[in-house]
Amino acid sequence: MTAPLLPGTQPPPRIIRLRIRGFRSYGTEVRELELDSPITVIKGDNSQGKTATAEALEFLFTGRNSRRDLFGGAKAEYERMLSNVHLPSDDTDVWVEADVRSLDGTVRTIRRVLTADYSASTDCTSVVTIDGQGVGEQILEIRR
Repeated sequence: MTAPLLPGTQPPPRIIRLRIRGFRSYGTEVRELELDSPITVIKGDNSQGKTATAEALEFLFTGRNSRRDLFGGAKAEYERMLSNVHLPSDDTDVWVEADVRSLDGTVRTIRRVLTADYSASTDCTSVVTIDGQGVGEQILEIRR
């Protein structure tokens, strides 16, 4: 159930669905989470993917993982930290995708594909598309 809006107001943009494949603890099967509610709670035992899900959202919108920058240490400790280490070596299909309802009610699909994972000496790289069309990083800025 959605909370009523004040007359003349529009619903805020909302992530309504999240799909993840090959990212961190997510394997080859695409996993989908429905998020189209005012509040979503992700609950589970240890090592069930809660942090991986949060980091998937961070990766989708920033192309990075802040843990590598925040916790410091040797960069080599974070080598290949985004793709699932259990994927076959020739499986490079790692991505996070969200359906986002915009202010006008249009649903857009944003996808970020990992093109190169972190290494001891380099940052990760990725490609972003909206509705299958390539976009620049500036379009995904989070505005306050």
